[in-house]
Amino acid sequence: MGATTPNNSMQRTALRAAADAERYPAMTSPAFQDWWKQFKVTGDICPVRLGMSRDEVRAVLGDPEDTGGTSRKHSTPAIWKYDELEFHFGPGPDDHLELIYLERDAVVQISIGLCASAG
Repeated sequence: MGATTPNNSMQRTALRAAADAERYPAMTSPAFQDWWKQFKVTGDICPVRLGMSRDEVRAVLGDPEDTGGTSRKHSTPAIWKYDELEFHFGPGPDDHLELIYLERDAVVQISIGLCASAG
């Protein structure tokens, strides 16, 4: 009686996947997916631009799938993740986009950032 038939096992897996899909909606917004597809073909980051506020980035790309880079001192997430791409902001809530970054297998693939002024 305790044996699981392949059919029951597959049904449970399908139900679990459906429940997960309901609990965790599509990770990246369609707006980000369109932008990412365009970027991979053209290399153009427009309409995203360095210096944008978090609200401006959200208006263009939708909500990030994940955030990070918080601390006790800085509770506003400094990193927004869309798919495998990271958008880095300054640590304050009013800081702006400073870096777009992608690393795979410990190799930097994309690094678009503001240059520090010498001086």
